[in-house]
Amino acid sequence: MIRSLSPYYVTVPFVSPASSETCTSYTLNVYIWDGLKASVPATVTYSYTKSNPTASTGSDKINISRILSDYIEPTPIEGVATEITNAELTWWVKYEYTYVSDEPTDATTPQGTTTSLYSRGYTYGGEGENITTVTNRKLFAGDEFKADRTSYYNLPILFDESATTDIIVLSYPNSEINYSVSKAATTTSSRLVGNIWVNLSETTLDTYVVITVEGVELCTILIEDEQKYAPLDIFFINKYGCQQSFTFFKEKTDSLTITDSQFESDRGQPSAGNHQFVRFNVQGREEFRVNTGWIDEENNETIKQLLLSELIWSYDGTNFTPLNIKTKTQEWKTQQKNKLINYEIGFEYSYNEINNI
Repeated sequence: MIRSLSPYYVTVPFVSPASSETCTSYTLNVYIWDGLKASVPATVTYSYTKSNPTASTGSDKINISRILSDYIEPTPIEGVATEITNAELTWWVKYEYTYVSDEPTDATTPQGTTTSLYSRGYTYGGEGENITTVTNRKLFAGDEFKADRTSYYNLPILFDESATTDIIVLSYPNSEINYSVSKAATTTSSRLVGNIWVNLSETTLDTYVVITVEGVELCTILIEDEQKYAPLDIFFINKYGCQQSFTFFKEKTDSLTITDSQFESDRGQPSAGNHQFVRFNVQGREEFRVNTGWIDEENNETIKQLLLSELIWSYDGTNFTPLNIKTKTQEWKTQQKNKLINYEIGFEYSYNEINNI
């Protein structure tokens, strides 16, 4: 799966693979669409034409990721009971190239035709270009998370285009959550990524949930009963361009930042109740800081992806509230150095306190 916020280069040889002729120019055609894989648009979405004035027999590269991201606008998807929901966060891209050469058929015969699924995800700078690998259909990092018994937990996976995908969500020791489904093969872009939505309030005594996909245990959700604070479920678009959640357990501190302007007025005397300095354009942004509670070191990667996310929401069981990250610097903690790991993360609501839109 292509991640369109990072480079994805199409390499085009200057020598036509079909005719072995060196081209004077080539044209790369790109098609972008949502829906069935076979429903390729009749009209080219983007077209690049590049000349080969030196008659090079090497190759050229074009980064197509820059044109892909604008087509996907992630919105949060809500579940109810423990279930699988369609993520609706992936599209198709197809590319192919033709040549102008001494062989006339090079201009009318597309070559290098490739169709790929893509998301609005990214890779890290040290990983390089053209990263598409997904292991065990897993579209998240880590294999153990903590959640409150009142939480809704969301983890994304990739389905198969040609075979069913077997999923089991089972809580222990009493199987209070016992959900299994065989997800049918699909080539519809919006259905190829699914959200495993776990409603932990379906349990009363069970202490953990295991998620198994195709016989592989992908992760365990440890269920905790927080007695002092109100846990906060944060949803975000992760590195894979998919919706994921994380529960913050401990203290939450709210604050309000105010901005305004003033002008000096001669409307009347202050003794008569008139303002000499009149306030206008008053606006506010609410923000808060919240603590994760004690977490395992492997959750550092999830926290990193949360901090790097473009889109974040809090979820209260009914509404998704848009947030932005306020924390700009984070020092990583380890069990070797810090023993116990807790992070305090700052968020701000992604809207003005006084509605002006």
